[in-house]
Amino acid sequence: NARPRGSRLGDNFLKGLSDQPSPSKSEAPRAAKIDARAMASIVQAIARQIQPCADRQVNPGPGANQIVTKLNLRLNADGTLAATPRQVGQTGVDDENRRYAQRVADLGIAAFKGCSPLKLPAEFYSTPNGGWNNINYSWQLR
Repeated sequence: NARPRGSRLGDNFLKGLSDQPSPSKSEAPRAAKIDARAMASIVQAIARQIQPCADRQVNPGPGANQIVTKLNLRLNADGTLAATPRQVGQTGVDDENRRYAQRVADLGIAAFKGCSPLKLPAEFYSTPNGGWNNINYSWQLR
């Protein structure tokens, strides 16, 4: 025969509580850190995803595929372009292919516009030591 029981809580179970916030002792979650391996993996993912658009670009002339254009990419968290890619450097330009240098840069920009959005790991979008939200990418015609 079950007897009704009283509460197991003592009379003073609310003692010590206040309506003021207490200083938190929990630690903030650790942010992902991007290292060289993670960045290399992201660059490879970008290369794979823009290659179909890069393959549609017409090589403007002899030696144009020796030009490497460094593009600054500013990306939104969903992988879309936050701004038009901007040329920040170029190597491999010589007297033979100089006339194609600007065209190669324009083709690189067009490839990124055509293949946006990119699918990249969200945890590396923005970290304390960098991320793919603002990344320089070396573009070259194949």
